[in-house]
Amino acid sequence: MLELLALLMESQQRSHHMAGAADAVEKTVASVREHDADRLFLLISGEGRSRSEARLLTESQAWQNLYAFRSGNIHLAEAKWNYDDSLTRHRLLPVLPHILASRL
Repeated sequence: MLELLALLMESQQRSHHMAGAADAVEKTVASVREHDADRLFLLISGEGRSRSEARLLTESQAWQNLYAFRSGNIHLAEAKWNYDDSLTRHRLLPVLPHILASRL
């Protein structure tokens, strides 16, 4: 069964210090590793801090050891798709094939 896991890099919940960001990245990777997903969706906001933390995450050795990374099944999407309401789901349907076609 295909397991999907969404990650949201919430810049408001992260530390302003690189050491704190690195710790947060390691905790995120450890959490993802527990699920060993076939595909990962990395959802990031347009904020600079969110993008830089996503970069830290994706450049980490732990991230690059994940099954989904090695298989080329990591998809990048905007954080706006992380809402659990019918309107968002309705709007997501037409763009989901494009998200699935794009690879990180």
